[in-house]
Amino acid sequence: MTSEDSYLLEFELGEVISDTTFIHQIDSGTIFFRENDVLWLQYEGAKTEVKLLGGFRNSMMAAQGDSIYYGSNWKRKIYRAVFKPPGQIETYYVRDLIKGENIHQGGMCSIVKNEKLFVYRMCDDPIRDRIHIDVPKDTLEWAELKGLHGGKAIFRHITNQSILPSVKQMGTNGVLLSCFRGTPRRFLELLNSRNDMTEYYAPWGSPAVNYGAYVYMTNGTSLFVIGPVEVKMLPPLHFQNVSCFHIAGIHEGILVGRAKCKKTGKYRLVTTELPYDYMMEARPVLTTYSERTTIPIDDRSIEFTSKFLTEFTVKSIRGEGAFGCVFEAVNNYDEWEYAVKRVAVDVGAVKFALNEVKAMAKLNHPNIIGYNSTWVETPPKGWQVDADLELLQKLGSTKRFIGKFNDGCAFIYIQMQLAKLSLSDWLHKHQDQSDRKLQRMKAWFKQIVCAVDYIHKEGLIHRDLKPNNILIVEANHLKLCDLGVARERKFDEGPDTGISGTWGGTMLYMSPEQVRCLLRSRNSMILGHQSTDKSCFNEVINLLSRKQPIHVIFKAFRYSSKSDVFTLGLILAELCLVMSESARWEVFLIWKVAL
Repeated sequence: MTSEDSYLLEFELGEVISDTTFIHQIDSGTIFFRENDVLWLQYEGAKTEVKLLGGFRNSMMAAQGDSIYYGSNWKRKIYRAVFKPPGQIETYYVRDLIKGENIHQGGMCSIVKNEKLFVYRMCDDPIRDRIHIDVPKDTLEWAELKGLHGGKAIFRHITNQSILPSVKQMGTNGVLLSCFRGTPRRFLELLNSRNDMTEYYAPWGSPAVNYGAYVYMTNGTSLFVIGPVEVKMLPPLHFQNVSCFHIAGIHEGILVGRAKCKKTGKYRLVTTELPYDYMMEARPVLTTYSERTTIPIDDRSIEFTSKFLTEFTVKSIRGEGAFGCVFEAVNNYDEWEYAVKRVAVDVGAVKFALNEVKAMAKLNHPNIIGYNSTWVETPPKGWQVDADLELLQKLGSTKRFIGKFNDGCAFIYIQMQLAKLSLSDWLHKHQDQSDRKLQRMKAWFKQIVCAVDYIHKEGLIHRDLKPNNILIVEANHLKLCDLGVARERKFDEGPDTGISGTWGGTMLYMSPEQVRCLLRSRNSMILGHQSTDKSCFNEVINLLSRKQPIHVIFKAFRYSSKSDVFTLGLILAELCLVMSESARWEVFLIWKVAL
């Protein structure tokens, strides 16, 4: 490059691509091509492609770290694509956008909280990694958020006016590039074709690319190189043989992108070596949020990060049972309160347990508690005990444990709609018969029956119906919960078809059908002890006679949805009649033995 053309940059023209194909380069130098909802690359002469998870309508895409991230403000989700040599591109769901969050062209995100503007990349954690930018919150109404460099946000203001490009400080940690549009729109000119639109809007989606101490941006016809630390700009580099340039990335001093050839008018993959004075030693490859939080299950030497304790603030422990505990917690992202149930399972039984959770996830009914999400955590041995003790101390509790679990087990977390009152709570608080208005109790019972009927029509049996698993979310709105023990039955064998397998439920509300199945099974296991038919019967009577809930697990039996129907009758009796606890146990025992 001679002194006469020291401000001109000539590109090498690569393969021809369509004007709707865009290019993204990750830190390793791998180049991805994207057209609509298809992402592909060339590796060792072979083409590998994938249809993007979640589609691509109104989505924005960026290369960040060693992954491709994309998402949309319309679908409110962010996804990630990763190349797995030699021939596979895997796509993953990363997270939902939080309330008030927006994605910007080039892979940046922003949110305004308490009149303050926070920014971060799509690959970042929106709570832990966001940076407060000391600029007016309406800055994004006239300036584009293009990137981050260190602790500074990079903005660009592009105009149709013929101005000299400049860079200036905004607030304490914002940098603004002002520049002219590469393809200006003439006065009263209409954009009548797709080509016109492509050229005019060429720079909008082009990201700001970091390489060493510099940030690189384009307006489609020139390259602007700024140093955010010193807030300075090098002389612009004007493109000699291309226009409509869109930056893909910089790797080992080579600038890569897609551009329109001035001679042929065709779009191509283009590359050029940056002048020595326009590049500095590249910084280490960034580590993205998704990559940081991926904890190998079997590698106990890695420091463990709990998704639950990171993304939620626990307010209280709502309840504990034989199968887990329920937290009342605030999601740090959307700031809503949720019930988060934690269930301890053996590591080898996680897949089976998740199959039962899927039963809850697919249900959608006004009288069934709302389901949000599920995840699994496998902390190192001893970690959960210490974390629980620390949490209990924060909550002001003198307890030392939260639930019972084996050290080294896995924990399934189920995030659900929060309801602070159960039907059991209501029944205990309203011990006067005048509180049990028949019309109201009938309306409540109808809601419960509708929920159970819906479950049965979906091919499931609840198996653990009881007032404690019926929640009151509003004055007269009941919702069924705790479907974690629901099991499937086959439709093709009729509504009375039974199921067989392991069962967990509450003894007081066990149906006679379940008791008979228990008695007929020579291999039944009550509380972990092998029993004969006679001793089994005596133990059942003994357990049913106790004045507190007892949980039973037994195997190799078959029963039908009728077991839920029997339990509905017990619940109806509790709704309509005020009974002392001892009377309730005695009456229920008589009904079970008599039947």
